[in-house]
Amino acid sequence: MGTGAIDAPEIARRAFEDAAPCLRAMPLVILDTVLLATLLSVASAAALPALQLSAPFRALIEVLLTAIVLAPMSVAVYRFVLLKEMTPRLGDALRAPSFGRFLRASLVVSFLTLAGYLGGALASEAIAPPLGTMVFFFAFAATTLLTVRIALLFPALASGAPGAIWPRAVADSAGHGWRIFFALALCSIPFLFAGLPLDGLSREVAPLRPVGMILSFLAAILEVSWTLVLAIAGARMYQAVGLRLRKPL
Repeated sequence: MGTGAIDAPEIARRAFEDAAPCLRAMPLVILDTVLLATLLSVASAAALPALQLSAPFRALIEVLLTAIVLAPMSVAVYRFVLLKEMTPRLGDALRAPSFGRFLRASLVVSFLTLAGYLGGALASEAIAPPLGTMVFFFAFAATTLLTVRIALLFPALASGAPGAIWPRAVADSAGHGWRIFFALALCSIPFLFAGLPLDGLSREVAPLRPVGMILSFLAAILEVSWTLVLAIAGARMYQAVGLRLRKPL
């Protein structure tokens, strides 16, 4: 793929096509991540309600734990696509020199995104419409914009690029925002449609029952697959336009 342009449909097509080679190259990394995500889902559904936490604080814990579970696999996928480096086991990804910075950035973005969504929702309830509705959509747009503008940061961090800092990621995404958004949206639509009925079923079943555990396992497969496809798409977009992020400061 040449530098300087992002073809959203082509990025999405390649992301889904390249998922199979990633799975063949690193099956244990992906399997371990699915198992960890399943355990996290079951444990969260069983334990967090008993703690009687507020809904925003519970959501924060779940989002941050999910980011921690998915970060090692994401680093392994980025390094496979960009550096042709195969990670044998999930623990090897934790020892990658770039993992610490990648995890910190993931946690910060997860926190900011959740804060934006919750802040917008709370404000929309406190303010009468139509102003409250406008505030909610503004918060939603702001968090989406944040995700799009720093999308190139994560492949740069995972691959250990010398220019991997937030301002440069924002600068490299300038002029490509809508294309990045559409590429990520095209990668996400199938998983969103598959996840909605699965999420509805999961809410109707106790998490520790066999059916609940099976649903958690299926949900983990879906979440890990979605993360895998998004990581590949991010790596391909970084290859296309992440120019300054590859240069020393």
